[in-house]
Parts: sequence; structure tokens; C-alpha cells
Amino acid sequence: MGFLYNDISATFAYEDREKNRILCLIAYIPLLFFVPVLFASRSPVAKFHANQGFALSVALVVCSLIASVFWLLSLPLSLFTLIIFIMELYGAVNASRGTVIEYPVLSGIRLFK
Repeated sequence: MGFLYNDISATFAYEDREKNRILCLIAYIPLLFFVPVLFASRSPVAKFHANQGFALSVALVVCSLIASVFWLLSLPLSLFTLIIFIMELYGAVNASRGTVIEYPVLSGIRLFK
């Protein structure tokens, strides 16, 4: 258990994680979060990564919209956008390794069940 993320790889089958590594990596590319669910709809690990990718994509779009409307907030939101990008990159790297990490901030957001 970590402060920023939790490694929950043991809750998913090893075969499922290894079989869907590339699809899970694609989930962290902004706005492509739905791809793992399209090609591996029965995979719990693909749905998990799709949910995290969805939450990060929504956060990215919201930050961009707010920054474009309220230009005084653009610098703080740019820093927040950088943090989101780092979270996406870290999630993608772990997904490519077959590791499942959960960000506690995003754990309540579920689009795919």
C-alpha cells in the first residue's frame, strides 16, 4: 500500500494480466480508454485499466476546458495537467509490465463494470 498508488496485481489473474498488457497500455492514451473494453470485454484487468484511463482523460479534459475559459488559472492547471500526464505515463508503464496499480484518488470512478 502506498500513499499515491496501491499495487493490486494479486487481485487479478496472472494470465489475464499477461494476455492483455498491450490493450491495457492503450487505455492510458488520452481518450482511447475504451479500446481495451472493445477487444477484451470479459477481462477484469482490461476493464480496470479502462476505468483508470477514463478518469484520467476526464481530468485532463476538465483541466483544459477550465484553463481555456479562465486564463488566470492556466499556470496552476498546467501543473495539474503535468501531474495527470505523469500518472498516465506511470500507469501505462506498469500496464505494459503486467502490473496493476490503483490510484486512490481515482478508485471511486467506474464507467465499465
